[in-house]
Parts: sequence; C-alpha cells; structure tokens
Amino acid sequence: MATRQTQGAYTPTNFVLCENLLPLDPSKTPFLLVDLWKTLARGPYPEPIEDLQFILGYEPDLDSLTEPLPLHIQGVCRQHVTCESGGQALPSLSEKVCRERKLDYAFLRKCLTMRERDPDKFIHELAQHFSLSVPEGAVETFKQALENEKNGLCYYADVPRELWRLKKLGFKIALFSNVWGFPLENVLADLNYGHKGELFEHVIVSCDVGIAKPDRGIFIAAAESFNARFDQCVVVGDNPALDIRGALNVGMKAVHIDRYGDCADLVPGVPVIRKLAELVPAAAA
Repeated sequence: MATRQTQGAYTPTNFVLCENLLPLDPSKTPFLLVDLWKTLARGPYPEPIEDLQFILGYEPDLDSLTEPLPLHIQGVCRQHVTCESGGQALPSLSEKVCRERKLDYAFLRKCLTMRERDPDKFIHELAQHFSLSVPEGAVETFKQALENEKNGLCYYADVPRELWRLKKLGFKIALFSNVWGFPLENVLADLNYGHKGELFEHVIVSCDVGIAKPDRGIFIAAAESFNARFDQCVVVGDNPALDIRGALNVGMKAVHIDRYGDCADLVPGVPVIRKLAELVPAAAA
C-alpha cells in the first residue's frame, strides 16, 4: 500500500506540501483528519485527567510535566452554539480563571491510549500500571469527573455546520484525536444530530489505536483507514507539535486552526485559520 512507503522525516522541505493549499480541493486532498480538542470543541475545567491524577494521589514527575498551559473554566451545558472563534473565552457560569495545568506526561499518555471504557475497570487498570492503590470512594469521584466532562463539552459556533458542508462538497472526514474513550459516544451523537447518516467516515483516536499523536503509527493508521496516500490527507488541528509537525513528519499536509489567535509556535509555511469556513470559503466552493 502507498502508506507503507518510506517517508522522510520532517524537514523544512516538507513545507512545500502546504504551499497554496487553501482553499482545499476535494479532487486533490479528499481526506480530512480533524482533531477534536480546541479544533471542534472545548472540554470542562479542570482537565478530567488532572482530576484523576489527583484522585489516585499520583505525584507527577517534575521533569515530565506537560507544558504549562492556561485554561479557562467552561460552561456546564453541552451546546452547539458557544462562541465564534475570535479571541473570546468560552462562556462560563463563573469568572474566567486561569492557572497552570500540571499533568504528568506519562500519566496523560497512558490515559489517552487505554482502550477500557468502564470507569471502574479503567481506574483499577491505571492504578495497577503506576503501582498505586485505589482510595475508597475513588471510583464514584471519577465517575462524577466523567459526568462533568460530558456536561462541560462545548462546541465552537461553526461546528457541526461547517463539517457537514465540507462533507457535502465531497471531502471524506475522519475524527482524528488524542482522547480517552469516555466522551466519544456523546461527541459522535452530537455531531450527527439532525442529519442522516454519519458525519465521520472513520474515527481514529488514541484510545482505540493504542498510540497517540505525534507517533507516526496513528498517522499511518489514519491513511490506511482511507486506503489513501499520505499526500492526499490533510490534518486540521490546533497543536503545532502533535498535529502539524506530526502530519508533516509522514508527508501529510496540514492546516493549523488557531481559534484564539494566541499560538506562539506557528510552523512556517503551514496555513493558519481561525474558523473551519476558511478551509473552503463559500466563494471558492
């Protein structure tokens, strides 16, 4: 298969893959691999995996913390109309609060690549992996955190309208995300609501594949799901390291969606958009 051919590592020469990429053309790049978090939706605050880290009493490795990132408290209602991307924080029921996220990288990656969907089994398997005990009441507290995640799921204002428009234009779309399995059922139900058929041709997520972006394997799995060449695939995501460089590393194209215009790590030569409509403006459709 084409996806098994040897691909060069990410270099500046890979930028040519993204030159004159927009507007996207389904006859040239028919396969869209669309990220979830901060691309289509925002989750609750605090990060539920951070909650679980606290519930289990896991002490993060100070040398393995994820990069501190300011987060905002989110609204508590799942809804399609939340905010137009344009530098404004999502609505919330309390004041906007920012603090540093202190997630241990190894803990985060393990949570994102576990296939287990049962909360009880999940927390015990995770605890065993890190040689932790499960405190009394931890399972119920974890279930409450998952309920908060479900209720705090908020979609950007152009979702799912623009995704369905892209599908009607002839693009084949896959959900392509680092995510644990718990919110997926709600996400898929929400984005399919009111439409016939399924929005996504495929769902390629870390909890099913067992590996996470930017690992080459998950990009290969995405291309193989479509039986596509790498250069026929466009990754649309918010994270320069996981989404953009991960895509370029295997020879895919990429579009960086920077919803709030505040990313300081833009990849030269890769187009940057604020809204999904910019992938194929109406005038170019």
